[in-house]
Amino acid sequence: MSQISIHDADKYYNRGKGNQIHVINRIGLELPESGMVAVFGRSGCGKTTLLNAIGGLDTLDSGSILVDGQDMRQNTDYLRNRYIGYIFQNYNLNVSQTVGENVANALILCGMTDREEIARRVRVALANVGMEKFAKHAPHLLSGGQKQRIAIAGVLAMRP
Repeated sequence: MSQISIHDADKYYNRGKGNQIHVINRIGLELPESGMVAVFGRSGCGKTTLLNAIGGLDTLDSGSILVDGQDMRQNTDYLRNRYIGYIFQNYNLNVSQTVGENVANALILCGMTDREEIARRVRVALANVGMEKFAKHAPHLLSGGQKQRIAIAGVLAMRP
C-alpha cells in the first residue's frame, strides 16, 4: 500500500494574464493508504485539476505531491504506472483493437512483457467486471457502461 500526500499545492491557468484563474489554492491533503475518498465541489472549482495532478497528468505551479514518499515531479511516469490507476470519463479505448487487447495495453504501457502473465491478468480483470465473454469484441459494439467496465478492467489488471 502507498500513501498520497499533498503539500501547499497551487495551480493557475493563464498565470500573469488578465484572465488568470487560481484553480488550486494552497491545498494540503493526506490520503489514507486504503479506503475511499470523495472530492466534492461546484463545477469549475478544481476537482478534476487536482485529480489530474495527483495522477501525474498535470503539474502544479508550486507545492508537492508525494506518492509513497516520492515526489511526483521527480518520477512521474514510474509513480503513475506503479501506484496510480486512472479511469477516464471518456474510456480512452482503442477502437481498432479488441476489448482484451485494450486491457492488455494498460499492462504493456507499464512495461510488462510476459505474454502469459498479461493474458492471465486480462482474463482475471475482465472476469472481475463481468466482461470476460466480450474479450474478442470491438469496443464500438459495447454500451457506454460496458466501455466503462473495460476501462476499469485495464486499471484492475495493472494492480496500482
